[in-house]
Amino acid sequence: MSYAVSRSVQITLNAEDIVHETLDGEVVIVNLRNGRYYSLADVGAAFWEQIVAGSQVSQLVAFARSRYADSGEIESETDKFVKELVEEGLVKLSPGEAAVVTVSTSPDAPPFQAPVLAKHKDMEGLLLLDPVHDVSDQGWPSVQAP
Repeated sequence: MSYAVSRSVQITLNAEDIVHETLDGEVVIVNLRNGRYYSLADVGAAFWEQIVAGSQVSQLVAFARSRYADSGEIESETDKFVKELVEEGLVKLSPGEAAVVTVSTSPDAPPFQAPVLAKHKDMEGLLLLDPVHDVSDQGWPSVQAP
């Protein structure tokens, strides 16, 4: 799916396939569908908090501009980050209503650093072996029919 940062694109969690937790400022996300887990720190963790609150892409850009010194990369790096979250199945995009966004940056704001989604595949097999993947709505031990 392609989109432009300037458009009002709503970001929502792919709640049926992921679980997430924030621990000491770091976000850990587990994709239950593919068994991978991810971590976000710094700007990525701040962005995730905004996504959980229901932000649009344009609001993420405004959030970053209000918090960090704009090096001219905020829009493109935010766009790449959101696209990566979509490709990994962690979030979904949908059309949203235009949001009014005002931005004022502090003169002593820290420099913007591109958000990084750290991917971990070392537990994939174990996470996919979890019996919760093989149960029906009735619960365990009722196994879903193939």
